[in-house]
Amino acid sequence: MWMSARITAADGSEEQLAIFSRLLLTVPLRFRVIASEEERLFAHVNLRERITGAHACMSRSTTQRVYELCQWRDKRAKSLGVQNATAGKLAVVWNESVTMAKSSEPITEHFMALAFRLWEQLLSHPSLREPILWAERTWGKNNPFNAVMNMEAVVIKAKGSTESAEWLLHSMIYYVKKGFMSSGELSVRTLTGKGSGNRGILDMWNLKRAVLTHVSSTVLDSMDFTPASKARASGALFILHRSYVLQCICHTYHMYAYTHLTNCSARFHV
Repeated sequence: MWMSARITAADGSEEQLAIFSRLLLTVPLRFRVIASEEERLFAHVNLRERITGAHACMSRSTTQRVYELCQWRDKRAKSLGVQNATAGKLAVVWNESVTMAKSSEPITEHFMALAFRLWEQLLSHPSLREPILWAERTWGKNNPFNAVMNMEAVVIKAKGSTESAEWLLHSMIYYVKKGFMSSGELSVRTLTGKGSGNRGILDMWNLKRAVLTHVSSTVLDSMDFTPASKARASGALFILHRSYVLQCICHTYHMYAYTHLTNCSARFHV
């Protein structure tokens, strides 16, 4: 409307007005008759909100982008050869063929190589893929894994151990699920301690697992327990994060019950 008014009033240089005219003549328009100014307001707000909703639904999550790039790499390698499916060549072809939104992560050679690494070390393993997909189904894009840096942090701190990676993924989910931290608070700085000694919350969770493994194996082996008792408390029971959490809950309940009974006994001199 502003450009149309400038053209009608001849307000501007001929070159500028020609640009305005060309833009207006090449933009598709659809006229609607709207009863009032207030209805006009609601009409254009609704149009913007629909676009916002479409963006939220259709824009790629980090996990979807990794799947997309890796599947494309595999198809291209099969049809054109592995030499034409390297991270560098794929990044060039992608950027020549796709106009990325400014809000999207740029697809560089480094990003492409990182996507392949995340697939190989996380998403290709069912026990690691399941918690990541569960978080995405549950929280949408507001999940703690919707950033390549967060998933890369898990890969680095797991040091090639699938069991350690599974423990860290479930620990992140547990913290968000219980409200200890939000997905946004689990930033790469929080996870890795970047900028503060490179010791973050992932290191703390790794330490918990190391202590747990030591106690449930070495320490138990040195104690005079029956084989059945050792089996119940061994690493086979605790090695999964959900088993560890369950045992913590049971232990907390038993400690509460014991304390409560002790207090009652003292009060009534039982």
